[in-house]
Amino acid sequence: MPRIIPPHNDFGKEEDSLNNVVHLVYEYKRPYQNFYKLNDNQTILRFKAKLKTKIEEDMVREFIITFFCCDDSLQIFDLPKRNSGFIPGKFLERARYRNKNRNQDYFKATDFIIGDDVIINSYVFKIIDGDEFTKKWQKDHIVF
Repeated sequence: MPRIIPPHNDFGKEEDSLNNVVHLVYEYKRPYQNFYKLNDNQTILRFKAKLKTKIEEDMVREFIITFFCCDDSLQIFDLPKRNSGFIPGKFLERARYRNKNRNQDYFKATDFIIGDDVIINSYVFKIIDGDEFTKKWQKDHIVF
């Protein structure tokens, strides 16, 4: 009979929780990390994005989505807007997030294309721009 793995409850990392399911006696084993990718690929991609929503106050908000290629994690910062009523700063913590448009796989650098929409934690972002390094990196590494 195959082992049924329960869904992740969003406490801690999914890999750590899976370790508790696999072993009957708790024995902490660090999840596998690709150290070659961590050391060799120190590329950071930055995108400017807007929130796609019907709420008028949220339409003026702008965000910086930072994607770290070394571990496929991302973080989102809210840019300051005068008199918007929103506190600028961290919008989404740096972590690996799943892409609902691609069979719940983790986000990859190829998922962030300037001009496209991306859904992160049920927020829909329209990527409107990227910094110069990001544009050059996409031109060299992504086939359109």
